[in-house]
Amino acid sequence: MNICDILKNKVNNTTEKTIIAIDGRCASGKTTFSHQLSKTLNTSVVHIDDFYLPFDRRDMNKIAGNIDFERIVNEIILPFKNSQTIQYKPYNCHNNTFGKSITIDPNKVLILEGSYSLHPCIFKYINASVFIKISKVKQLFRLFKRENLKSFIRFIKIWIPKEEKYFNKLNIKDNADYILNNFEI
Repeated sequence: MNICDILKNKVNNTTEKTIIAIDGRCASGKTTFSHQLSKTLNTSVVHIDDFYLPFDRRDMNKIAGNIDFERIVNEIILPFKNSQTIQYKPYNCHNNTFGKSITIDPNKVLILEGSYSLHPCIFKYINASVFIKISKVKQLFRLFKRENLKSFIRFIKIWIPKEEKYFNKLNIKDNADYILNNFEI
C-alpha cells in the first residue's frame, strides 16, 4: 500500500476534519506529492510559500521568521476546522505583493504543503504529517535545474541553511507521522 492509500484510509476512518501537512527539504518533491495526494483525496492544497511575510516584517534571525503563521491559522486553519469557506491572497515574494484572492470550499480534508508546515505554531492543528527526504546531491541538482543562477546561489547561502536549522532544532523529521524518500514519489 502506498502512502496516498494509507492517508486515504486514515481520512476515511475518521469523522474529524483532517489537515495533512507535507514538509521536507526544498526541491524534495513536496508540491508534486501534494498534488498526487490531492487527486487521491479529491481535496485542495494550500502552499506555505503563499504565506511568506513581506520583507519589512521578516525576522531572519528567528527560525521560520519569514513565514506568517498568524495568517495561516486565521485564514486557513480556523475556517477549515469550522467548516467555513477559506479565502486568502497568496503573497508573491518576487514582487512583494499579494495576488488575487483564492477561495476553497469547505471539505473534510485539506493539504498544507511546504517547508515549515510542521512548525510548532501550527503543528497542534495537524492530523497527519509526511516528511519528504532527498539527498543533498539530488536536492542541489534539482534546484540548479529549477532556478536561475542568482536564485540557486540564494538557496545555497540562505534558504537551505535556514531550513536545516528549522529541521534540526525542532526535530521536524522525527515528529512526522510518515517519512517518504524522494525516489518514492
